[in-house]
Amino acid sequence: AGLRAAGGARRPRGRLGGAPTTPPSGPARARGLGCGCGFSSAALRRRLPAGSVVVGLDISLGMLATCTAAERIGGSMARPPLRSGPLFDAAISVSALQWLESPADLLECFLVLRSCCTAAARAVLQFYPKDKEHAAATVAAARQAGWPTARLLCCFPRTESPQRKWFCCVGP
Repeated sequence: AGLRAAGGARRPRGRLGGAPTTPPSGPARARGLGCGCGFSSAALRRRLPAGSVVVGLDISLGMLATCTAAERIGGSMARPPLRSGPLFDAAISVSALQWLESPADLLECFLVLRSCCTAAARAVLQFYPKDKEHAAATVAAARQAGWPTARLLCCFPRTESPQRKWFCCVGP
């Protein structure tokens, strides 16, 4: 659960802090996918060393206009407007991955993400898969795109409510 913010967005409270990431020892470049108004970007920035940069991507230009915690880029997660090259040390997303359902969109997203991340980059993406097939397709697309360690971690495996999953990848 989180705190409601303007426009109906929820502030992540506690969960992003519990994501399985390890802050780098020096300044880092991180990517926020579906950053919205920047709550997750702000939480990530607080965890990174001084001098780090967070770049947020969101399809909603209205949400990006309110984001002050990250450098902002408008665009779709299915085809992020990013150039190839080792730009980012980490990528995060809170609830944006679930909107990519087709195997082609999932693969394109992970291919672009892999191409703009360093070899040792980490990606931690929270999402609610619509079913087991969606979860399996997401892991398969990430592995095909060059994230061989892609896996899902379930927050509360015994709950009856929709299961929040952490999708975790570490570069080869």
